[in-house]
Amino acid sequence: MKTFFYGLSIVLFCLSNAAQATGPRVTSHLFEKPENEIFALDFPIVLSSESENGGVAAEIIKAAFKNENIENTITPLPLQTMISYYLDEENALAIVGHDLDLNSTETKNVILIPILRLKESYFYFRPKHETLTWTGNLSAFKGLTLGLHKNNMSAAYEKFGIIIEQDRLAARINNLISGKSDVVRESNLTMENLLKTHFVDQQKNVVKLEPSAGEALIILAFNKKNPKGIELAKSFQKGLSKLTATHEYNDILKKYTGDAPIEMYFNPLSR
Repeated sequence: MKTFFYGLSIVLFCLSNAAQATGPRVTSHLFEKPENEIFALDFPIVLSSESENGGVAAEIIKAAFKNENIENTITPLPLQTMISYYLDEENALAIVGHDLDLNSTETKNVILIPILRLKESYFYFRPKHETLTWTGNLSAFKGLTLGLHKNNMSAAYEKFGIIIEQDRLAARINNLISGKSDVVRESNLTMENLLKTHFVDQQKNVVKLEPSAGEALIILAFNKKNPKGIELAKSFQKGLSKLTATHEYNDILKKYTGDAPIEMYFNPLSR
């Protein structure tokens, strides 16, 4: 009995601290179910509670829903397993991210809507490599260790003799700078932002290779099993079409590129 009350006191203490620490903006979410909640895989400056207005993808989602007069809430989560849990076990309305890693059953039960195409590049760190040559052929990285976030792309690299190191974003960059990895593949927007904010002293030695490595596609997946999933997917698609038909979509992108051209960081949504 003492063990039970001790455990209960710990839970109540943690809940109390969480309510106080998160502040008025988030506290209501501890006690009330948010309106049309979408769970996002945390991705700095794209989908993140630490980014202004939730990040560029979050702004696009909110603007598209606003065009249809629909309220919604985006909740970033740090792990893919948490995203999968809310989709499979909690019957979430929708999830959004750059590497949803859906299994075959999940794919059948969702409506996939692309909302953003982020340009990606390969980056290496000097002085470990004074220079690396990349012309678009993966054989250039044979025998090197590559930091990668996309699980489903590993086989394409391994057949060229490239060693894959899969980890979370911050760890991948740390591995690059420490020399554990030789190269990382990352979105230009995210990499530049993280270097400026967390790796100020090392950023001058992080080199971006040309040409582009490809793109990271940000996808919003509506759950067909959710009572509102199909209906809100249709509404969202209408709102997104209105957004891209005007300058408003590009205006959102421009907020995150500063003086640089949009084309440095984003591919057109419609291709």
